[in-house]
Amino acid sequence: RASLPSGRSSVAYVAGIDVAGEDEQSEDAGARQLHPRRDSTVITIAEVEQAAGQTAARIVEHIWWTGRDQVWQYERLVEIWRQWTLSRVCVDASGIGAGLAAFLEARFPDRVDRLVFTAPSKSELAYRMLAMINTGRLSVYTSDGSAEEREFWREIFACRYWLRANETMAWAVPESEGHDDFVTSLALTCRAAERMSPVAAGGLVRSVDDREGGW
Repeated sequence: RASLPSGRSSVAYVAGIDVAGEDEQSEDAGARQLHPRRDSTVITIAEVEQAAGQTAARIVEHIWWTGRDQVWQYERLVEIWRQWTLSRVCVDASGIGAGLAAFLEARFPDRVDRLVFTAPSKSELAYRMLAMINTGRLSVYTSDGSAEEREFWREIFACRYWLRANETMAWAVPESEGHDDFVTSLALTCRAAERMSPVAAGGLVRSVDDREGGW
């Protein structure tokens, strides 16, 4: 994975942030071992390029925090933002994420997209992400054997979806199989990437049949 921006002037960086809260007793790997069902904050950073009117995103970094308080997360996010010179960030502003999203928006006006999860907004995220996958416009860094990479692919394969009225798509990792923090962060990153430019008409592609399972 890339640890620093590429330095190419034609490349922009965006991020999707799925926010979790504090554990008073433990942090990161320790928190995950003690509380395996606990949500984590996941930051997905993507390199975005425009070609022939299409947006392409390549995931270059995953950052994974568990049990960190909101002040600590905000300070680290400001550092990450400056390191990567992020052009746009989409943040989960539901519940505990609302405060952190508001602080980031105040610090970086016009570059933060605060998203509150509802059935329609979560469905839109899924269709947008699938559209980028199905058209070959979303790629992921070469395997590096990291804990982040392993968890990312575990959640991707565990994620399930189902269609509701008017083809609204619901999706999640079954509770018995863990979390969907990495999947949610990826979906937010796709939204951040495509919101850097107008979305092409007819850009949504329907997913595979329900019976096939997963994504």
